[in-house]
Amino acid sequence: MDNLNGINESRKTARIAGLWYLVLAIPSAFSWMYITKIFIPGDAVLTVQNILAIIR
Repeated sequence: MDNLNGINESRKTARIAGLWYLVLAIPSAFSWMYITKIFIPGDAVLTVQNILAIIR
C-alpha cells in the first residue's frame, strides 16, 4: 500500500511540472518572436537603436 502512495505523489508532481511547463512555454514563444525583431545579428548599432526606441 505504501508503494501506491509513492506512485500517486509522483503523478501529482509530474502533473504540476507539466502545468508549469505550459504556463512558462506559451508566453516564452511570444517573447522569443518579439526579441528576434529587436536584436539584429551582426549589427550592434541597429540593435541599440531598436532598444532605445522601445525605452523612449
